[in-house]
Amino acid sequence: MKNYTETEMLNLYRNRLGLSRTLMLPAENERQPLDRELLDVLHARYRHLLATAPIEYLPVENLGPACTAQMLSNDRMSITLSDRCIRPVSLQLDTWEEAVYRFHEAGTNYHKRQRLSLLRGTRLNPAVFRSADRLIVYGVGTNLRVITPGYELRAVTEPVDGTFRLSEILLPQMLEP
Repeated sequence: MKNYTETEMLNLYRNRLGLSRTLMLPAENERQPLDRELLDVLHARYRHLLATAPIEYLPVENLGPACTAQMLSNDRMSITLSDRCIRPVSLQLDTWEEAVYRFHEAGTNYHKRQRLSLLRGTRLNPAVFRSADRLIVYGVGTNLRVITPGYELRAVTEPVDGTFRLSEILLPQMLEP
C-alpha cells in the first residue's frame, strides 16, 4: 500500500499521456484547466476503484468509533455509517464469535424474511443489510438487554488528507489513458 500526493499522481498521469511534468501543484483557484480536468479524472477513477477493486489492495480502517449505533429491539440494531465509509468489509459485534463479511442489500426478499422469528438472523448466524447510509443488523444477541454491544466495523475508506492510497497493482488502472 502506497500513498501518492495529488502532485505525484498528476505527474504520473501526465507522463503516461506524454505531457510535461509539473513541479508543484498550485492552489486550486490558480490551476490550469487541463490540470483541473486531469485531477477530476483521477479522483473519479480513484472513487471507482475504492468501490469496486479487491479489498486487499485498498485502504481499510476500523470506522466503528466514527459510526453511530442504536438498538431497535432486543435482537436488532442500526448502525449509521460515517461519511468516510465507501463500502463495509466486516462487522464484528462483542456478542458474536465471528465477524460478518457479507452485507445484503436492504429491501430484498431476504431482508423482508427477517420479520419472521423462525427465519431471522441469530447470534450464531447473523444477517446484516446495507442501505445507502446505514447497516441494519439482525442477530445481535443481547439476550433481552437493550444495551448496544460494542462493535468493530472495518470499511474501505478514502484518506482524510486527500491523497491517493492504494496498492501499486492498481496503478495501471488509475493511469490508463
